[in-house]
Amino acid sequence: MKPLQLQSVCFIGVAIAALFLSLLLPPLDLHILLLLVTVLVAVLGVPHGALDPIFAKKLYQLSSTLRWTVFLASYILLACVVVLAWWHAPTIFLWVFLILSVIHFSGDLRQGTSPLAQVLYGGASIVLPGALHQEELGHLFTLLIGDARGHSLAFTLHILAWPWLAGLALESLRIFKTDRQTVLEMGAVTAIATLLSPLIAFTIFFCFMHSARHIVRTQIYTAASMRVLVTVAAGPLLGVVVLGGAAWVFFPPSAMDSRVIQFVFVGLAALTVPHMCLVERLRWARWHQN
Repeated sequence: MKPLQLQSVCFIGVAIAALFLSLLLPPLDLHILLLLVTVLVAVLGVPHGALDPIFAKKLYQLSSTLRWTVFLASYILLACVVVLAWWHAPTIFLWVFLILSVIHFSGDLRQGTSPLAQVLYGGASIVLPGALHQEELGHLFTLLIGDARGHSLAFTLHILAWPWLAGLALESLRIFKTDRQTVLEMGAVTAIATLLSPLIAFTIFFCFMHSARHIVRTQIYTAASMRVLVTVAAGPLLGVVVLGGAAWVFFPPSAMDSRVIQFVFVGLAALTVPHMCLVERLRWARWHQN
C-alpha cells in the first residue's frame, strides 16, 4: 500500500473509532478536552508546518544566510500581523481565518479532484459543526474572540451547514465510480464534523488528515528520510514553543478555558497564514509547470 493510501486508511479508521467511542463514552469535561486538544495539536498538528523550510529552500532558492534571514523574518512578521489582527479586530480575524482555512484544507484531496469537491471538502470541518452543535460552536467562538458575536457566526454556519451537507452528498454520488477513495475521505470528514463535538472533530481532522497528509507529501516530494524531516522540524518547533510560552505569559488575563482556546487557535492562525502562503505558492508553481 502506498504511503498516501495508508495515511488515508488510517485517518478513516481513526474517524470510525472516534464515532463509535462517542456512542459508548460520556462527553469529556471541557478542561480535559482542551488539554487533550492542545497536546495533540502540538505533537501531531504543528509539525507539518515546521517542515516549511524544506519547501522554502527549493521554491525561493535559499542558498545564502541573507536569503534565509529575509525568509524567516518575513515568516515571523506575517505571523505577528495575524496575532495583531486578532488583538485589534477579533471578529474580522475569525471570519478571515475560517475562509482561509476552507481554501487551505481543500488542497488535501488528490490532484485532479474536481474544484467543487475540493471546496466542499475544505469547508466540511469548518461549516458542518454548525449543523448539530451550533450552541457549542458559538460558545467556542465567543471564548476565542471574547465577544458574543461568536454566536452570530455559529448561527451563520448553522444555516450554511445543511446546503453544504446536500452538496457533499450530491458531489460524492457524482464522483463515486471514478474516485472512491476521495469519496471515503469526504465521508469520514463529513461524519466526524457533523456528529462529534466540534473540538474533537477538528482535532481528529487536523492531526490525522490535514497534518499527516502534508507530512507524507513532504516526504514524497523531497525523498527525505524521516530522520531528516524530524531534524528540519525541530528548529521551528522549538521556536513555536518559545513564542507560545511568551504569548501565554503576556496575553491579557482571562478565564482559563478562554485562554487555552485563544492560545491554540490564535497560534494556529498565526502559523497557518504564512504556511498557507508558502504551500499555495508551491501548488501554483507546480500547476503552472504542468
